[in-house]
Amino acid sequence: MISNKKGAVRKKEYLEYYKNEKKRVNLAMEVIDARKSMKLSQSNLAKKIGTTQTVISNIENANTDIGFELLNKIIEKLNLNSKNLVKIFECKEVQEIEIVATAHWNLNYYEENNCDRVSLKNILNFE
Repeated sequence: MISNKKGAVRKKEYLEYYKNEKKRVNLAMEVIDARKSMKLSQSNLAKKIGTTQTVISNIENANTDIGFELLNKIIEKLNLNSKNLVKIFECKEVQEIEIVATAHWNLNYYEENNCDRVSLKNILNFE
């Protein structure tokens, strides 16, 4: 009985790990494709977004977690659109991407206005 619980926990942990890794790989593929189509080297892209070539290499090898700020810079500099983001995050609807895209601007607003606690509901403009 205990081994079944451990197995279920391990399976759940593995599925969560796989889900996150798949998104990292999806991001890596989109960054590589966009960077190459723009004829940018890893170093050139790194300079454009204010990071290092090593960081770009790690992203393209799916070896790192990146923050929202860096992701936003990559999206802007590589001109990624909602179709790219749907591929990366495997969203079912483009509307989900639009919500995420506006969250950044709302977060900046709350930071600039020194809001201490902001619920996800407020950040994403849900009523």
